[in-house]
Amino acid sequence: MSCLEVLSPGVRSLIQDCGRPNHKSLGVPLGGAFDGYSYRWANHLLGNAPNRPTIEIDVGLAKFKVLKPIRVAITGAQSRVLVDGEIAASWSVLSLSPTQTLSIQPARRGLRSYLAIEKGFDVPYQLDSASTDPLLGIGGTSANGNPLMKGERLRQQRGCARSQNTDQRFATSKTPQWVSSRFALNYLLQTHPASESDCVRLMVVPCYQVDKYSDASLKAFTEQKFEVSKDSNRMGIRLLGTRLFDNHATATKIISEGVVPGAIQIMPNGLPTILGVDAQTIGGYPKIGVLPQVSRWTLGQLAPGTKVRFEWTSWQQSKHRSDQWRRFFGY
Repeated sequence: MSCLEVLSPGVRSLIQDCGRPNHKSLGVPLGGAFDGYSYRWANHLLGNAPNRPTIEIDVGLAKFKVLKPIRVAITGAQSRVLVDGEIAASWSVLSLSPTQTLSIQPARRGLRSYLAIEKGFDVPYQLDSASTDPLLGIGGTSANGNPLMKGERLRQQRGCARSQNTDQRFATSKTPQWVSSRFALNYLLQTHPASESDCVRLMVVPCYQVDKYSDASLKAFTEQKFEVSKDSNRMGIRLLGTRLFDNHATATKIISEGVVPGAIQIMPNGLPTILGVDAQTIGGYPKIGVLPQVSRWTLGQLAPGTKVRFEWTSWQQSKHRSDQWRRFFGY
């Protein structure tokens, strides 16, 4: 039986999970949830396994009708959540009844929201994932890469929902206050600054090609504030700012090689582009560094016009932080 009907998909709503990490040799991008932090929290709150399919909602303006009793969680961007027109809590578990409506209003801070249901959505799997990839034409409810459409009805997976690794505190009545105060607000302030004078800090691990850049370029890379371009998408975050000073006609003469989400390519115009989750698997532009996993999750909340600044970190520090989150989320 269906559990939710799409009354409005908003700007764009996609089915996403952890993506397809095991198929890069076939040229298949990683894909999956752009903001892995919010995605994992949505599943974690409901006691789901870490890779259950959710809905990634761009900007907001999405609306759903409840068709059966269901428990949901909404995380990500700071968007007002309404149940039958009444304000409800995000970053918490909501118990909904048939005929109720669930609305996600336009994002006031951040960019993407994640809607998870208990047990996860029952959608087709292709290449070990239900994630929607519009360019490849795979994933989603119809397994053709299309976003959710008005009138679609979504089904709930069967079986046990609760993960053995789930902390039972998040299933209690204290969930909204505890999670919102300790995680949601702090996370949103990091990913989308409260004022135009602030900027998002992105940690970068230098790659082996960093030696191709002069001291002046490296200084310009870390000391200026870049601005997220309106041409950014799930494939890459294009940045605007003062170009780096190296001779890119020479620097771009490298052999194409494998690339990963979070890699920072310096384009021929001298400006950085950060590869996103839907980025290609091979690239020929020089790279200055790569965002570790936890910093990479931030990219999914960077709206056009957001200011960002890069800071160097070590792979040891990055691995330690990543391992902490892996243990917490249980994967």
